[in-house]
Amino acid sequence: MSVIRTEALAGLNDLIAACREAAGTYRLAAEKLQGTSIGRDCQDHAARRDFSADKLTEFVIAQDDVPNSASGEKALVESAVITLKSAVGFDEAAVVLENCAAKEKQLDDTANVVLSVLAAPELRNVVLTLRTDVAKALESLEQAKPEA
Repeated sequence: MSVIRTEALAGLNDLIAACREAAGTYRLAAEKLQGTSIGRDCQDHAARRDFSADKLTEFVIAQDDVPNSASGEKALVESAVITLKSAVGFDEAAVVLENCAAKEKQLDDTANVVLSVLAAPELRNVVLTLRTDVAKALESLEQAKPEA
C-alpha cells in the first residue's frame, strides 16, 4: 500500500463509505417499513448503493489501497434515534424516509467532490451513474413521504 494517497483515492474512499452508510440506512428503513412498497424500494436502493461501493472498491484495491468501511456505530445511533422519535409521537415512516433522503444528499455531495478530482473515464462513468441513481432515489423518497 502506498503511504501517499492521491486526492482522487481519498475521495473514492469517502464515496465508498458514504455508499455503505446509505445502504445501511436503506436497510434500516426497509426493516421499519417491512411489507410496504416503499420498504421494498428501500431494499432495492440498498442493493444499488452496495453495488456502487463494490465497483469503487474494486478500483481502490487495484491501486493497492485499502477502502474505508462505514461505521457500525452510526447505524446503531440511527436506529436508536428512530426508535426514540417514534416513541415520542413522530411518524416512523417519515423519520426513516427523511434519514434516507439526508444520506442520499450527503452521498451526492461526496460524489460531486470526487468528480472534481477524478480523471479516469471509467470511474467517472460509475460516479455519474451513481449520481443519476441518487437523483431518482431522492425523487422516489419525495413521492413516498407521508402526508403531513
